[in-house]
Amino acid sequence: MPPVLGVRPPIASALAVAGAKDVAVLGVRSIIQSPELRAYADVEAGRHKARVHLVDASPLVDLVESGTFLFAPEKTQDAVNAFLDDLDGRYPNVATATLSSTHLPWLRSYLEKARPGRPLLDPLEDAIAEIKPHAVLGTGKVLGLVTEGERYKAADFRLMLDRLGVSLPLHTVRL
Repeated sequence: MPPVLGVRPPIASALAVAGAKDVAVLGVRSIIQSPELRAYADVEAGRHKARVHLVDASPLVDLVESGTFLFAPEKTQDAVNAFLDDLDGRYPNVATATLSSTHLPWLRSYLEKARPGRPLLDPLEDAIAEIKPHAVLGTGKVLGLVTEGERYKAADFRLMLDRLGVSLPLHTVRL
């Protein structure tokens, strides 16, 4: 039976990078407020659990979902700066952060510009390392699924892909 692999915030690694300082685990509200993440963070941090802050980064995720990060870079930088100013005001001892949402790595350059030298850990790096030994060559077809609702349209997502230079067949799922 193949292994079941997951993507989890690299809390132990982040604490090691932070030294004696704190870690911010950035993610969407539903994950950050989940008892499962709190329990996982407490186990990973052990006696250092008070140094791990679960932070709702939903406003940053909105910058990606809306395409603002691609089409309005100054507005994006201002929003990232404000978010980090607020974070640092609440948790002044944060030395590193995890990008614990699939959206947040898209904002890495903005986050690095706002806080040069603050390490950012992407959980996907650990997941890829776990998957790699099980990967095999193969063939297949890639199809993108995009949800469409009142707030976000599939055509807007297509514009984002075009801006990124990504050619991908899309199937729209309407909410």
